[in-house]
Amino acid sequence: MAYDNLDKELVSELIGDGRKSLRELAEILDVSVTTVSNHLGELEESGSIDGYTPILNYNEFGFDVTAV
Repeated sequence: MAYDNLDKELVSELIGDGRKSLRELAEILDVSVTTVSNHLGELEESGSIDGYTPILNYNEFGFDVTAV
């Protein structure tokens, strides 16, 4: 994979599953773990990635009302 699309592909994979390991991401993106780690660090440092948030199933927690 060319590095010019690596950040987009990395973010896309993390949106799908933010708990993927660096090794899993490296295998999917066909780059080294170090490359993934470096790019991820740069994205975090620049503020492009501002955190990792779980997606909850509110019904499982007993919340049956949604307010907007």
